[in-house]
Amino acid sequence: MAGNDAALGAYIPTPLPTIVVVLLVLGFGVKLPIWPCFSWLLKAHVEASVEFSILLSGIVVKFGALGLQRVLANQEAGLGGFILAACCSLAMFEAALRLLAQRDLKRIVALTTVVEINWVGLCLGLGGRQLEQVGAFVLVAHSLTTTAEFYMVECLYKRYQTRDLGGLSGTALRVPMLHGLIFLNVLTTIGFPGTSLFTGKVLFLTALAQVSLGLLITFSILLVL
Repeated sequence: MAGNDAALGAYIPTPLPTIVVVLLVLGFGVKLPIWPCFSWLLKAHVEASVEFSILLSGIVVKFGALGLQRVLANQEAGLGGFILAACCSLAMFEAALRLLAQRDLKRIVALTTVVEINWVGLCLGLGGRQLEQVGAFVLVAHSLTTTAEFYMVECLYKRYQTRDLGGLSGTALRVPMLHGLIFLNVLTTIGFPGTSLFTGKVLFLTALAQVSLGLLITFSILLVL
């Protein structure tokens, strides 16, 4: 019996020291990307082709989230989770403020990517099985919606030769089908009731209510912004 217990114990991961956890969180956080390291993502999306933007947003940044989940599952203390939650909160807030002044469609989609992917990081940082499940749900929904957004921005650019909001007029008449798809995708992105991201917000806030009422109020305001 003791031999079986020893064999089972071999599969139990050894907790990582706090300093190692912090360094790994910062390392994977750049790939996520967390605050203040998300400027590279905005620049990459704006200058890259639509194919690369889809690959980067739909797949590459997800490896950062997976790495963080594995690191935090083997941490010795909660410092790594606290740092991740704090950085992700700041990234969501700054990206939301930047969105208010943006006119380039591709940059707008890139900033929504920053908000949603840091939302996932926040779920991982706060910890708990329920919040991890919410993060996984948002991760999948983000992959699908962002891929569609970048593709539709490219379609508009080919039609109008600009990504500036001021130069995109009359889409309902000139490209009615694309206009309808964009409208539906915008509803999903802002979390309109019945969409996938609305479901994610409800699940997130429900889980957050069990952690702290102050956090619930704070992030309710942030998600609305």
